[in-house]
Amino acid sequence: NTMLLDGKIVVLDNNSFDKNQANELKKLIVANGGTLRNSNNSNKPCLIVVDNLNPKVMHVCKNWTSEELFIGHHCLLEMIENNTRFNDIQLPVLSFIFRDIKISFTGFKRDEKSVLCNLAKLLGFVENISKKQQNYLIANTTHSMKYKSAVTNGIVTLKKSWILDCYERQTLLPIDNYMYKPLENCRVCTTGVMDQ
Repeated sequence: NTMLLDGKIVVLDNNSFDKNQANELKKLIVANGGTLRNSNNSNKPCLIVVDNLNPKVMHVCKNWTSEELFIGHHCLLEMIENNTRFNDIQLPVLSFIFRDIKISFTGFKRDEKSVLCNLAKLLGFVENISKKQQNYLIANTTHSMKYKSAVTNGIVTLKKSWILDCYERQTLLPIDNYMYKPLENCRVCTTGVMDQ
């Protein structure tokens, strides 16, 4: 386990942990090959450990850039417990709740799709991995060919609010309330039917 963190420089987010939590995490980090940030290495890239249940932290993490490497402390603990190396995960990440889910999108403008995809990645979604996953299509419209193909092939189609709510609550929510109803967004015309 001593090389799990591969000598990474690690810092704990100031808004995330009380003194006792911070001390316990620091011990785990050092025991697993990490180096705590100090005056000698403060100008080098570091891994930031955050509390993924802290609303302030979650709000900041929504706007992450590719240069920022942060990880939710529950992810860090799970990695240490399972002896998972950092080369095997995609950073930044707050949780692993989307780890076994394959997500695709339809009907979104590029910027909105990018935001939703980034949130999914923060929840552990990894693109283009080969293991068997549950397929979900996140749809902004029920009129696209991709949506119709998904319904025909039995792929679960969900509204974007499922990703947003999973992120806000940091838990994998049941999909029932986020599925499109069979005639949702459809216009139904009738003819030859009497008003009675």
